[in-house]
Amino acid sequence: SILNWEVSGTPPFVLMLDEGTGPTEVTGDSLEVSPLLTTTYTLNAMNDAGEDSKSVTVVVDKAPVISSFSATPETLSVGETSTLAWVVEGMLPMTLTLEPALGDVSTLSQIEVMPEESVTYTLTATNVLGSTSSQVTLTVNPLEP
Repeated sequence: SILNWEVSGTPPFVLMLDEGTGPTEVTGDSLEVSPLLTTTYTLNAMNDAGEDSKSVTVVVDKAPVISSFSATPETLSVGETSTLAWVVEGMLPMTLTLEPALGDVSTLSQIEVMPEESVTYTLTATNVLGSTSSQVTLTVNPLEP
């Protein structure tokens, strides 16, 4: 992104740009920035007559990131349930699917399952910037005769 500004008044001006980490003196009327996260920039212009400041926020859109995907418990017996839980970050709208057989879980952050046999679940998160997947395996012990 390129930040552009125009300063009016009587020179000389001192321009200080702050992106939240402390002000840095800048010159000219623009600056190229490449923030990794959404960042608010504040430009402070000062001269002998006073000072003024303006802010702008550069929004960084993110492809999906699955921060965590877990099963509690991971080992169970036939007839018992396990809770699959996940935390996903990224730009909305985003679609979350859970396979096998559970489908769209976009409105959920966890679900209870009762598999009849050991199974690996795959959570897939998709938005316009990309897609990512994560897996968790449940071990199902058969009932003893």
